[in-house]
Amino acid sequence: MPSNSFVAKNLADLFADTFNSHYEFPEYWLEGLRGSPILGSSDGGAYSVVSLGGGPGFDYVSSAVATSFCSYMESLRDQEETGSLSSSSLKLHATILDYEEGWGDLVHAMVHSTQTILERSTPTLSCDWGGKCDITQSIFHPSNAACSLLLDSTNLWVCQYCVAENAQKLQESNFIFFRELFQHAQPGTLFVLSEVHPRLWPEFYELLQDENCNMEEVGFNKRGRQMLLRKSSSDVITTSQSTKNSPALSEKDRKLLEKFIELRKFHERKIDAGWQRQEPKLRGAKD
Repeated sequence: MPSNSFVAKNLADLFADTFNSHYEFPEYWLEGLRGSPILGSSDGGAYSVVSLGGGPGFDYVSSAVATSFCSYMESLRDQEETGSLSSSSLKLHATILDYEEGWGDLVHAMVHSTQTILERSTPTLSCDWGGKCDITQSIFHPSNAACSLLLDSTNLWVCQYCVAENAQKLQESNFIFFRELFQHAQPGTLFVLSEVHPRLWPEFYELLQDENCNMEEVGFNKRGRQMLLRKSSSDVITTSQSTKNSPALSEKDRKLLEKFIELRKFHERKIDAGWQRQEPKLRGAKD
C-alpha cells in the first residue's frame, strides 16, 4: 500500500485535474463533482464525504484543501466584482471509517492540524472518526453499523488502496460490501476507488451489471489507477441511459477495460503456473 502522504496527494490531484482540459473524465461523474463544494459549488447544505479504510484522515485533508482553494478563488472573484470579500457558503463534512479502530485518536489529531492550518479559510469544514468498517462483510453486518447509517446522507464515497489487499476475501464474499453499497447509496452518489493496479476493476464492472446497482456511469483515471462511478440520479435507469443495465462507458474507457481484462488473465495464468509474490526484503539484511 502506498504511503499516507501519497494517498492524500492522489485524491488532491484528482480534484485539481478536473480543472485541466487535457484530462478526460466521465461526463456525469464530473458534472456531479462540479456541483459540490470541493470544486466551489454549493446548494447551501453540507456535502458529505465518507472515507473507507481512511485512517488517519488524509482523504479529508485532500477534500478540505480543495474546498478551501475553491472558496478562496471564489472570494477573489467576488472582491473584483463588488470590492469586498463575501463569506463562503461552502460546507464540507467528512467521516473516516477503518477496520483498525486505533486510528480514531490520530484522525482527531489530523482534523485539528488541518483546521489549524486552514484557520483563515472561510468554508465550514468538519470531520469525524466514524468507527469500524470491514469491506469484506455485508454493509449491514454489525461490524459495519457505522457505515450503513451513512448510506442515505453521503454524497461521495472514497476507498483508496484497500481493495487489492483484501482481494481474496472480497472475491469469496462475492463483493457483497460494494454490491450493497452501490445498491443502497442515495441517487446521484459519486464513488472514487483507487488501486496500484487496475486488474481488479473488471470484477467491479461485472457486479455493476446488477440492475439493483442502478449505476449511471463508470470511467477510469490515471491510466486505470482510479475507477470513477456515479449512481443514477433517479431510482430507475431508462433504456436510453443504459443498455441491459450496463452503466455508460466511453470508448476510451471501454478500451481500457478490455486491457484490464487481459492484465487480469495474465496475472491468473502466472498464479496458476506457480508464481508467488516474494516477501519484501529488509533494508540492510543479508541473503
